[in-house]
Amino acid sequence: MVMKPGLFAVLPMGPLGPFKDDSHIREDNERTANEVKALEYATLKIPYEVLNKRFRSTQKEIDKLNHRYATVYSAIDAKLPKNNDRIPASSISHYIPASIERLKEINENLRRSIEEEHAIAENMQRRLSYFVEAENAKIQPEVGAFRKERIDRMIIDHLYRTGMFETANMLAEASRIQDVSEDHVYKEMQRVEDALRQRNLKPCLDWIFDNRSKLRRIQSDFEMQVRMQECIEMIRDDRRLDAVKWVRKFFSPLDRDQWNKRTILQLMGLLGSGKNTTIKAYKKLYGQERWNTLIEKFRQESAKVFQLSKQSAFSTCLQTGIAALKTPCCKRSNDSKCKCSVCHPDVYDLAAGLPIRHSTQSRLICAHTGEKIDEDNIPMMLPNGFVYGQNAINELTNEKNEIVCPRTKDTFQKLDVLRLFVL
Repeated sequence: MVMKPGLFAVLPMGPLGPFKDDSHIREDNERTANEVKALEYATLKIPYEVLNKRFRSTQKEIDKLNHRYATVYSAIDAKLPKNNDRIPASSISHYIPASIERLKEINENLRRSIEEEHAIAENMQRRLSYFVEAENAKIQPEVGAFRKERIDRMIIDHLYRTGMFETANMLAEASRIQDVSEDHVYKEMQRVEDALRQRNLKPCLDWIFDNRSKLRRIQSDFEMQVRMQECIEMIRDDRRLDAVKWVRKFFSPLDRDQWNKRTILQLMGLLGSGKNTTIKAYKKLYGQERWNTLIEKFRQESAKVFQLSKQSAFSTCLQTGIAALKTPCCKRSNDSKCKCSVCHPDVYDLAAGLPIRHSTQSRLICAHTGEKIDEDNIPMMLPNGFVYGQNAINELTNEKNEIVCPRTKDTFQKLDVLRLFVL
């Protein structure tokens, strides 16, 4: 008789759950340090990039104010004589208030920028201290609490990335980890996304202006996509002359390869056809799909600006965990007694495309009782090919020595049940 595949779960061997004694503390600390390096990259990288952005923005503002002050100073210097002759104070007195005003602007800008940069640096220091405390944890409850908070932070980050901002904020508040969540960064992203959903490009253009140097460094074409959408909206409003000027202003510097892109050529076709075009390829540019594409593109470019991976840490860890449990016997199962996590309907679809775990030692689990099948609970096969442990067979046997298969509801005599030997 042939045993059907997928009749029992194959689960990995190994220690699962809390540590038994203090002998594992050093090993756990080493594992925690490695986990911090692998999983906490975004926790430190995002505030660092925010600080770097704030510093560069401040530098530009200071340079601009210095230029304005230098203009006033040059005007005063031009009025001064080249020799020791005296000049009336009235000839330069009207420059003094402007000069003082420029200096006050510089001073106020410096004060505000220093406060903002100091707050960001303090945030980074709190996070570093948080990781140091976790790495030096001596007792298991402290390590467990840190790992639970990490899972919450990973879920919050994933929720932020997928646009579920309210849920992420609620979880951050409930977990009391607002200090190590990136709510300020993602709130800005939320503001831009909400504006794009309302077909408003201004907040997105402001974000592009603030991050233009980074976008150029990563060779992003996001600004071009947004400018194209501006042009499309002008054509929609029957402002074709403005659209032509827009194209000349923003698309003239593009090289031949960029001009050969299909979307730009379609835009030129739309510009030539006008607002009420009947050509399907051009009318498609008016659709909601363009805006949805911009929102998704904005999420991708935001992650690149902060040098984050395409997938969140939560998504990566979840897929790794599923792959570690996935076996060739895994299949979708609605059986509430199924102990295999991968076979659960909510998880099985996520396992599609993931590799199968490599296992040198496995254990068999009874599909009915969830108990391990071994020499104390030997495997028994019903005539229909389904396999259960001896304890399950005893439990399923009625007074007439009949067994009802919990899967197919077929009835068999206990004498027809065969013992299996696993090699």
